Amino acid sequence: LFLCAWAMYQYSNSDQEWITVCTGVAQTRNVVLSDGTTVTLSPCSQIFYPDKFIGRQRKIMLVGEAFLDVAKDSEHQFVVSAGEMDVIVHGTRFGVSSFPEEHEDEVALVEGSVEMRFVNKAGSIFLSPGELVKYDRNSGTTERRKFAANYFEEVVKAGGLQFRNETLSDIVASLNRHFDVSIVIEDSSLKDERFYASFINGESADEILSALNSGCSFRIEKKDNITYLTK
Repeated sequence: LFLCAWAMYQYSNSDQEWITVCTGVAQTRNVVLSDGTTVTLSPCSQIFYPDKFIGRQRKIMLVGEAFLDVAKDSEHQFVVSAGEMDVIVHGTRFGVSSFPEEHEDEVALVEGSVEMRFVNKAGSIFLSPGELVKYDRNSGTTERRKFAANYFEEVVKAGGLQFRNETLSDIVASLNRHFDVSIVIEDSSLKDERFYASFINGESADEILSALNSGCSFRIEKKDNITYLTK
């Protein structure tokens, strides 16, 4: 709501009509912008964009997670404003994740080049294809790593899930959004445990939790349709 109110204030005198598209729990949507850019919106996410782009900058706002295939246009810079960062591109395919309830923003570049600029951090970060950058909003630190770009896009197209050094707390939030389930971490010491995993074969939330727990690092208990994770 704050995002929409801010954007309406910023652009209230323009000739553009601003459109909001939201997804609910366990829901995804594909959106095509006026320049031909496609946006695949993940569950519990929102984008705010104009019916037509005016001027030299094509700017949209994102809350949540999306995969974008940006139409090439070297004369009109494309910008995704998400959380405390702007992602600046000309023509490229990349993923952005920025949920208000989570403390990490993430950009994963599949093709092209992008620049990340931050509200509370000086300088910029430039990514090359196959690079992923996490930005910790609490500490202001960034982490860069390589990933398999082609496989990343395959997982997105298949509607799968992939966790790249994700905390169990963020993974649980993602499972709750994608499957409309209720998973609760009862032992706070588990929340910061990190995992690498990809799921592309229609696995359920229960199957994903079982796979993540292959090392028996936590216990999974169900009661009254709520899944509890404990030590």
